[in-house]
Order: sequence, then structure tokens, then C-alpha cells
Amino acid sequence: MLSRDAIIAHYILAFCCFFASGTKLLVGRAAMISGICGAIFLASALLSYSPLVAWFNKK
Repeated sequence: MLSRDAIIAHYILAFCCFFASGTKLLVGRAAMISGICGAIFLASALLSYSPLVAWFNKK
């Protein structure tokens, strides 16, 4: 389980990756890799800090 600070860092990194590829600061393969990294960071943050995960862990 990630700490609260690590989860916030994942959200910030996901935003930065999506922002860089979405505003065309990065183009081509770099934008593709940035988008994939953003999706990975966002998914790991959502899976680590989700009310459903907390609810399932209680049972």
C-alpha cells in the first residue's frame, strides 16, 4: 500500500504526463510514452487510494 504522500505524487506525475502530451509539448513517440506513463501513474494512484479497496479490506 502506498502512503498518502506517494499517492499525491502519483496524481501529480499523471497530471504532468497528460499535460505534456495533451498540450503538444511532446510529440510523436515521446507523447505516446508520456501518455502511457500517465495512465500507469493514474491507475496505480486510484487502485492504492480507493474507497472500494478500503471497503474490501475491511471484510
